[in-house]
Amino acid sequence: MAKKYIVRDGFVVVLKLVNPKDQSEYERTYNSNEECTLEDDQAAQHLHKLEFANQKDRDAALAAERQAQQDATAAQNPVDLVKALVAALVQAQQAAGVQAPAQPST
Repeated sequence: MAKKYIVRDGFVVVLKLVNPKDQSEYERTYNSNEECTLEDDQAAQHLHKLEFANQKDRDAALAAERQAQQDATAAQNPVDLVKALVAALVQAQQAAGVQAPAQPST
């Protein structure tokens, strides 16, 4: 799906395009702050040079980036990792019909 992008300051995007009339190839260069419309595969090749032109797309990308950062931070927390492993172990033991060892009383 084609979306509109803006080339970030200090970057140049060079695209190889095909003329639909005669199938000849040509290059199109977009400089800083120029707006261009790209398909997803073209945008993926130049993603670090581009930003979304529509505010709605920018907001969605920012929200996704923040969620990914939170997920990565949570995955690196050793306490949460141990809790998840213990929960998975208890669940596996219950599914296998094995009694979990009794917790020592304090």
